[in-house]
Amino acid sequence: MKQFNFLCVALCFFCTLHGQSMYKLSTDFKYDSLKALDNEYFAVKENGLWGIIKGNEIVIPCKYEQIDNFGDNIVAFIQNGRVGFADINGNLIAEPQYLLEVNYNRSDKSPLNVFSNGSALVYNGEKFILLGKDGKSIVEDNIEILSKVGNTAIYRTNGAYGLMDALGNPLTEAKYLQIQPVIEDRLYAYIGVRDGLRVWGFLNSKGEMKSHAYFDDVQLINKGDKFYIKAYLPTGKQALFDENGEILFQPLYQVIEPTLYPSYFNITEDGKRGIIGADYVLYVPTAYDQVQIANVGTDTFFVAMNEGVSFILNKKNQLIAHYEGNISGFISYSDDNVIFVADSFLSYGVMSSRDGWLIPPKYYEALGMVEDNIILRNGKKWGAMNLKGEITVPFEYEKVKISDKRTYVVFYAGKNNSILLNDKAEKISFPKVKKLFAFDKYIEYTYKKETTRLYAEGKELRTKFLDIGTEKDGILTVKDKEGWTYIDAKTQKPLTDKHYDRVSNFVNGQALVIKNKQMLVIDKNFNEIHTLIKDKKTSMDMAMLMLNMAVARDKSYVILRMDGKYGVITINNKQ
Repeated sequence: MKQFNFLCVALCFFCTLHGQSMYKLSTDFKYDSLKALDNEYFAVKENGLWGIIKGNEIVIPCKYEQIDNFGDNIVAFIQNGRVGFADINGNLIAEPQYLLEVNYNRSDKSPLNVFSNGSALVYNGEKFILLGKDGKSIVEDNIEILSKVGNTAIYRTNGAYGLMDALGNPLTEAKYLQIQPVIEDRLYAYIGVRDGLRVWGFLNSKGEMKSHAYFDDVQLINKGDKFYIKAYLPTGKQALFDENGEILFQPLYQVIEPTLYPSYFNITEDGKRGIIGADYVLYVPTAYDQVQIANVGTDTFFVAMNEGVSFILNKKNQLIAHYEGNISGFISYSDDNVIFVADSFLSYGVMSSRDGWLIPPKYYEALGMVEDNIILRNGKKWGAMNLKGEITVPFEYEKVKISDKRTYVVFYAGKNNSILLNDKAEKISFPKVKKLFAFDKYIEYTYKKETTRLYAEGKELRTKFLDIGTEKDGILTVKDKEGWTYIDAKTQKPLTDKHYDRVSNFVNGQALVIKNKQMLVIDKNFNEIHTLIKDKKTSMDMAMLMLNMAVARDKSYVILRMDGKYGVITINNKQ
C-alpha cells in the first residue's frame, strides 16, 4: 500500500510538472504566407499556391492561385481571376467561373462569393445568382437577386421588390416599388404609394412590417455605439426609430436628434433648440441657441445658451444659475448652490452660483479636478488650487500629468521637488525630475540611476534593479545583472533564482519566458512545462508581445512569422 501511495504522489508530481500548456504550436513555421479563415481553419501559401490546413493537417493541398473567403465550411478559391467553390474536404462545388469584383451602383455592401446561411451571392458576368451548396442557383430564372447579407436577400420580379431568406424562401411578396437596406440583415426601407406619392416605410429582416409607408426620406445616423433612423414626414416633422425599427419618438418637431444619453433627445423648432425625454417630458423648451447635457454625480443638468449667456437648468426646467460666458464643466451641486468651471475671454476660473468667483478667471487652462483641487495653468507654469481659492500646489511646474481615472495628478519639471497629488488630497513629494512615465495606478521615474515606482496611495517601490516590468497578482517582473526574474511585489524578495532574457506575467498559473533563443512555458513553481518555440534566429520579443496581447484580448490563436516562415500558436485561455 505504501508503494502504491508513493506511486500516486510521483504521478501527481509528474502531471504537475508536465501539465497541459495553455500555449501550443499547432502549425509549424514552414509556410510562405498564412491567414485565418476562422478559429480552426487557415489558408496557407506554399510554392506560390494556396491550400487549407487545420492545425498541422492539410485538408486542401496548396493548388489554388488564391483562397478568397470561407463560410459554411465552403471555401471560395481563385483560378485565372475567377472564383470557384469547394467544400472543406476539397470536393469541387462550382468551377471557377464567377467574377471576383463587380463594379456597379447599389446602396448596400453585400459581400460577394461568401457562403452564409446555406448560400452565396455570386455574379456570372450578366446577373447575380443565389448559389446553393450544390453549386446551382436557388431561385428561378425570372427572379433577379439584387443583394444578400446574412439570411436576407432582396429580389425583384416583374418590376416589383421583395425579401427572401438565404435558401430562397419568400419573406414578403414582390409588391414594393423598391427595397433598400438601412441596417443590412436587420432593417430595410421600402417604397409604397400614399395619396399618389412615393413614400418610405420599414420592414425587418424577417419581412415583418415595422412602419407603414409615410415618410419622404430616411437617414441612418450613429451616436456613440448605437444606430438610429431618422424619418422625414412631408409636413417637415421628423420621427426617430431604433435599429430594429421600433419607434422612439413620434414626428412632433422639425428636428429630432439622439444624444449620448439614451433618455434624452435634442429637438429643434424654428431654429431654437431644446431637450425632450424618451418619456416625452419637455426638459428644456425650444428657446435656446445651444443646449448641452451635463452630469454631476447622479444629478443631471442642462446648459443652455442664448447670445453668449449660459443658463444652468435642472430637470424641472428651473433656472439654477446663469453666467455671461461659457461653462466648461460642473464640480458640485447642492439645493442652493452649483459650482462650475467657467471661462471669461478665454481665461478660466471657478464660480459658485451662490458665492460668486471662488477662483478668479485669470488662468490659461483648466485641466481637471482631483478631489477638491483643480489643476490650472498660470502662464507657462502648472499648479493647483482648492475651492477656497488657496494654492495647494505652487505654480512652478512645467509639466503635469493626470491619470485617466483621476486617481492622481503629478507635477514635475519644476524648481523644487516633484509632487503627486492623489484623490485623498494627499501631497506626496519625490525628487526633481524632468521625465517620468504615468500609468493607471502609479508613476515611474529614475533618479541618480535608481528606478522608483510611486503608487497613487503613496507606496514606493525603490529598487536596485536595472528595469522594472509589470505587476500582476502580487508578482513583479524585474531585471538585474543576470537578466529578468520574478520577485514578491510587497517584500521585493526573489521568488526564484532563475533568470531569463525576457519574461511575461503569469496567466492561469503559466508564463512565457525567453532564454537562449527559446520561448518556454513555465508554471508558478518556475518549472518548464514545455518549449514553445526553439532554434529560431529571429528575435522573439515581438512574438512574446503578440502572444501577451492575444491573451489579454481573449484570442484563441496568434499567427507568427519566424525566420521568414509563418506558423500558428493556439491559446487555451480557459484553463
